[in-house]
Amino acid sequence: MNLIYNLIKINQIIRMHRIKFIGVFFCHLLGLRHLFLRLDPVNSCNLKCLMCRSYGDETYRMKHTGSLSPTQLHRIAHLLFHRALHISYGCIAEPTLYEDLPGLVKLAKDYKIPFVSVVTNGQLLTETMLRQLLANRLNELILSIHGVKKYTYERFMVGASFERLHTLLETITKLKQQGLFKKCKVRINYVVNSENLDELGSLFDIVGKLDFNILQIRPMIACNFKDQHGLSHDTRYQTVIQGIKQQCIKRDILLLAENKFMANENENYNSLILPAIYRYISPEVVWRNDFEWQTETYDQHCRKKHYTKFLLKNIFSKNKELIHSIHPEFLHSLKYSIR
Repeated sequence: MNLIYNLIKINQIIRMHRIKFIGVFFCHLLGLRHLFLRLDPVNSCNLKCLMCRSYGDETYRMKHTGSLSPTQLHRIAHLLFHRALHISYGCIAEPTLYEDLPGLVKLAKDYKIPFVSVVTNGQLLTETMLRQLLANRLNELILSIHGVKKYTYERFMVGASFERLHTLLETITKLKQQGLFKKCKVRINYVVNSENLDELGSLFDIVGKLDFNILQIRPMIACNFKDQHGLSHDTRYQTVIQGIKQQCIKRDILLLAENKFMANENENYNSLILPAIYRYISPEVVWRNDFEWQTETYDQHCRKKHYTKFLLKNIFSKNKELIHSIHPEFLHSLKYSIR
């Protein structure tokens, strides 16, 4: 169950990117599992969160629509799932809007993907769906929360109900007591800004009865919400995080948190490996815009694009060269430390 988090730790311990790219190079050549897939089966969300750069923006919502058909999803699974270590359903959009999310978890497990996650705001997650997800061997349920108090939660997660969140937490607790979560971890993702930072310290007063396993604190990077108070709150942030850390130690909860509130301003060498292992999939794109995935295989595309040369080039490149060559979306990933 700790496979993915152990790999994240190893990625932080091994400072030399060359060693990481050599590992990926041989995994690619030998056809071994090494990919991390992020799959949005639908381009839609039931909320309009203020801190969301995507579906919190009306223009984005109108422009990005559609869903993957079962036939398309099976084709994508055939192309990529045998190379995947981890798949997460839900990245930009809300996966519970897909008509058969439990079926997608089963599809991933049919291809023997070791670790399958679902990332959701939880507002549409019913007990029936949750039972189906668990029956299909879901490994991790990740709940996004943007506030601890009712006013803050509903203000930042526009369209969400604080009462519905607590109903879900009660359902999870009940199913845990029934032993249905033995093989599935629960992770809370808390997106923090200057206005919901202080109440983060009372997180365990609100969800303390829920026996969750992982807590990620993710400072806001850039979004539609305009932080009127600025983001220079490192001292407050570190004080709150120290209290959270003690609570996590006491409760045996894995904590993922950045050391600084504005850690995104620093160069991040932990993310250099991401272009080689990260694959995003949605109704609009499967990995790359030039991947003709409906007619060519993953290996055929890699050969056409001389992908092994890309890996070899990165093996012999310097950190500074790579940090300026990767897509900006990767620069702020994997910055948190695991405690």
